Amino acid sequence: MKLHVYLRNLGVASRRKSEELIGAGQVMVDRKPAHVGQQVQGTESITISGQQISASAPQKKQYLLINKPVDYTSTTASFFENEHSVLELLPYQLRKSTQWQIVGRLDKNSEGLLFLTDDGELCYVLTHPKYEIEKEYVVTVARGLEAGDIKKLLQGVLSPEGETYRFDKIEKISPLNYSCVLTEGKKREIREAISLIGSRVTRLVRVRIGELFLGELVSGTYRVPTVEEQTWLNSLSKRVPNTITEKI
Repeated sequence: MKLHVYLRNLGVASRRKSEELIGAGQVMVDRKPAHVGQQVQGTESITISGQQISASAPQKKQYLLINKPVDYTSTTASFFENEHSVLELLPYQLRKSTQWQIVGRLDKNSEGLLFLTDDGELCYVLTHPKYEIEKEYVVTVARGLEAGDIKKLLQGVLSPEGETYRFDKIEKISPLNYSCVLTEGKKREIREAISLIGSRVTRLVRVRIGELFLGELVSGTYRVPTVEEQTWLNSLSKRVPNTITEKI
């Protein structure tokens, strides 16, 4: 593990601040000056400005899947009267015990799967378009889509403001219901795209983020990942060291 990641996991400082401390020569590993990008095992003697750093195990990361109901916001706090954050669906102690980040935000009128975590690097992998993590939605429309409509959505439709909206996959479930898959989520993309082809979204439910599934999770409730889902999350975490380098 890279030293700056190790220090961040111990809660010593943020990733960037840890790099600054290392670059300034304030970090010693086994009594030798550390360097940016240095690998450590976690058994070394590490000091910062002469102060010994505890080598206690890093705190376990937290992961939750939650089924957001309509009228809740995908924010970590409520900013207006009569507005409710999706975090209010968690018990108070759980809500306050972790610095939650929300992956896969949904607008207030949409519902379905959100992923909550305190793992910032994993959050980056899940949300950055270059990793092409699929998000699947079941979309109900006011007017059924013709073959030409579907072709346009797959090729990309252009808004008057110059924004292009493109779906990766569309599958008809019933005359008014469609499975839509996107890998790059722009604000209100599905609603805007459907509007541009002359129909209207009447219900939008996210049912999947990558290998995380909404399944039978009741609206307004949450759960921890299954064994299979946790295995997938662990596989994404292995990409984190490269991600750190790419973001700098």
